Amino acid sequence: MASNQPICVFFCGDVMTGRGIDQILPNPGNPVLYESYVRDAREYVALAEAVNRPIPRPVDFAYIWGDALEELDRAGTDLRIINLETSITVSEEAWPNKPVHYRMNPANVGCITAARIDCCSLANNHTLDWGYQGLAETIVTVDTASVARAGAGRNRAEAASPAILDVLDKGHVQQVGTPEEIYEQPQTAFVQHFIGESLAVPVTINGGAVHFAGRRLALDPQGLDNGAASLFVRPYDVAIVPQAAATALSGVVKRVHGFGPARRVEIALLDGDREHFIELNAPRDKAFAIGQQVGLEPRAYRLFASPAD
Repeated sequence: MASNQPICVFFCGDVMTGRGIDQILPNPGNPVLYESYVRDAREYVALAEAVNRPIPRPVDFAYIWGDALEELDRAGTDLRIINLETSITVSEEAWPNKPVHYRMNPANVGCITAARIDCCSLANNHTLDWGYQGLAETIVTVDTASVARAGAGRNRAEAASPAILDVLDKGHVQQVGTPEEIYEQPQTAFVQHFIGESLAVPVTINGGAVHFAGRRLALDPQGLDNGAASLFVRPYDVAIVPQAAATALSGVVKRVHGFGPARRVEIALLDGDREHFIELNAPRDKAFAIGQQVGLEPRAYRLFASPAD
């Protein structure tokens, strides 16, 4: 394996091939919708034609991707991964009390293979739009099309199983282990940053201590030699305290947004005339004001040496 060759991966979120898209493909499914404002998927086609121009029907499977396929080929993608926000089924069991249900006729799965998609993520809020029967048919259709999948399954174990994608003669293996092991014990900065949300703060190791902005932090250097390093912390492993101790990270509240359990606070860590921005979950029982100075105390963290220039 040649470790000096990068792997080019195309990630695409929210690929929706139902509604009007399904209706213009070679094998349109039942157009009936259960939305409060549109009851027939063909209305979406009419709306698109009214704004743009008539759409030839049926279109070929590649049509819905427009110029994207040519650009993907130009980029030389090694893997193409999408979040498939559509149930591929003919099921009529619309999930009750949902305002929107997406489905595509399984006979139109060619629109996925036409784009040479390698993997579909099924972990989204539309996978069960048409019930468990719709999910089962989606799984069979994707499997039959020889497209890998992850995020949903017939049982918990299958839903939690990863999709394994091969790229020959490229890349570099960063770490091998179970998803839990890789998440809890990342062996490189790349893995730490790639798997799950992490905050990265540039620090310096000097004299067996961790320093940030000229301050010695009450953190163990984890055996690193003197030099530049990155301090990685999961957002839920940081405590926000009103007063910054002399050995803690210190910052200023720049923004508070969201509400309820999703409330977040953006904090600028001061490093001379530079600011390093991080965002954390804001405790609901604490009030934060813009410009307020706070301290940050990592409860768990990882340190990785910065690569040499």
